[in-house]
Amino acid sequence: MGGLLLLAVIGGGVVLLRRGDAAPAVTYSTDTATEGTVSVLVNGPGTLGARLSTPYPAPLGGTVTGLPAVGTVVKAGQVVGRVHSDTTDQAVRDAELALQRAQAQLAAQGSSGATSTASRDSAVASARLNVQDAANTAASAHTTLDGQSRLYAAGAISRADLDAARTAAQSADSKLASAQASLTAALRQSSAGQASDADTLRGQQLAVQEARAALADAQATQAKETLRAPAAGLVTSVDAVNGANVAAGTSLLTVADVRAMQVPVQVDETQISQVRVGMPARATLDALDGETVEGRVTAISPTATVSNNISIFTVTVELPNPDGRLRAGMSAQTDIVIAEQGGLVISQKAVETVRTRSYVQRLPADVAAQAARDQPQTAAATQAGGAGASALQVDAAAAGKAVQTRVRTGLTDGTSIVVTGGLQEGDTVLLPQTRPPGTGTFSGSSFGGGSVVGRGGTGSGTRGGLPGGFGGF
Repeated sequence: MGGLLLLAVIGGGVVLLRRGDAAPAVTYSTDTATEGTVSVLVNGPGTLGARLSTPYPAPLGGTVTGLPAVGTVVKAGQVVGRVHSDTTDQAVRDAELALQRAQAQLAAQGSSGATSTASRDSAVASARLNVQDAANTAASAHTTLDGQSRLYAAGAISRADLDAARTAAQSADSKLASAQASLTAALRQSSAGQASDADTLRGQQLAVQEARAALADAQATQAKETLRAPAAGLVTSVDAVNGANVAAGTSLLTVADVRAMQVPVQVDETQISQVRVGMPARATLDALDGETVEGRVTAISPTATVSNNISIFTVTVELPNPDGRLRAGMSAQTDIVIAEQGGLVISQKAVETVRTRSYVQRLPADVAAQAARDQPQTAAATQAGGAGASALQVDAAAAGKAVQTRVRTGLTDGTSIVVTGGLQEGDTVLLPQTRPPGTGTFSGSSFGGGSVVGRGGTGSGTRGGLPGGFGGF
C-alpha cells in the first residue's frame, strides 16, 4: 500500500499530499499601476520607396552629354544634360531665313503698294480737275447760248449764230459727261487697286506670321536639347551613357522626391476596416539601429490582392525625410496606430469584469511594502505574471489582505489596459496565481474555484478567504 496521505487545508481549498511532501507554495504575481500609454496597432513589414519617382525620357533624338551621376541632388528645372541634334539646329536656321524672306517681301509689298496708291490718287485728282474744267466750259457755253437766244429773239443775230451757240453748248455738255465718266473709272480703279493691295499686304503679313511661328516651333524643339530636371529630388538612376546617340523617348534618368518616403504595409481583410487615411504610424528601421520614425497613412488600396487564399490590402504610410537619412530599399517594421490612450496602465489580467463593472484586487500599500522587503531579490522573483507584471510575488497570506476595488477602464490592447479611475499611480494589484514548478499541476480558471492534482493523490475544493474571487489552488 502506498504512503500515508495527508489532508491539507489552505485558504479554504483542500489538497491531498503524500506523507513527506511539502505543502505546495501558492504565490501571486502583482502589477504596479504606472503612467504609460496603451496602443492598438496594425503592423507589418515593408520596404521604403521614394514618395514620387519621375522618369525623364529623351525629348528628341541626338547625342547625349552632361548627364549627372547617380546620387546627385537636383532642383526642379536644373540643367542635367544635353541632347545635341544637327537636324534640329538646321531647322532653326532654315526657319530664320524663311522669316527674313517673308519680312523682306512684306516690306517690298508695302513700298509697291504705296507707289500704286500714289499713282491711283494722282489719276483720280487729274480726273477731278478735268471734270471741273469741263463743268466750267459747259457752264460758259450755256451762258453764251442763253445770250444768243435773247439776241436772236430781238432779231440782232442770225439763225446761224444761234445754232453755233447751241452746238458749242452741246459739245461742252458732252465733254463734261466724258470727264465725269473718266472720274468714275479712275475712282473705281483706285478702289479696286486698294483692295488688291490690301489683299496682297494681308497675304504677306500672314506669311510673316507663319514664318515667325515656324521659327518659334523650331526654337522650342531646339530648347529641348537642354535637359532640365523634371522635379526636385535625387537622381536615382542614369540609363544612358554620355556621348551615346539616343532616340526620342529613350529613358535617360530618374529623379526621385526623397523629401518624404513611403512604405507599403500589407494588411489583411480582417483588420483593414480599422485603418483610415490620416492615422499616425511608426516605422522602425533596422538600418538606423532600430530608430523609430513617425509618419501617417496616406493611401489605402481600394481592392485587395489574394495571397494564400487571404485577401490583402496595401496601406501606404508616408515618412518625412528632411535630412535624407531614409533611403529607398530600407526595410521597416511599421505600426499603424488604430487607437492610443495614456494614463495609469496595468496588466489586463488584473481586471475582473462582472457585467458592466470592472474590479481589481488592490494590495494595501503597507502589505505591498512588507512583501517587497520579504521577497528575496533573485532571478526567480521576476517570473512573469502577465505583460506588465512587476517582479513582486506575494504569498496567500498577503494576497488575502487585498481589497476588491472597482475601477474604470479605458483602452486595452489585450495585454495591458488603461485605468481611468479607482487607482493611483504606484498601487499594487494582484494577478492570477502561479505555482513553482514541480509542486503538482494546477487546473482551473484564474478566478473562481479550482482543483489540484498532487503527487500520488487528487483533491478538490472551493477557494475561501482570498479576495475578490481569485482562483483556487
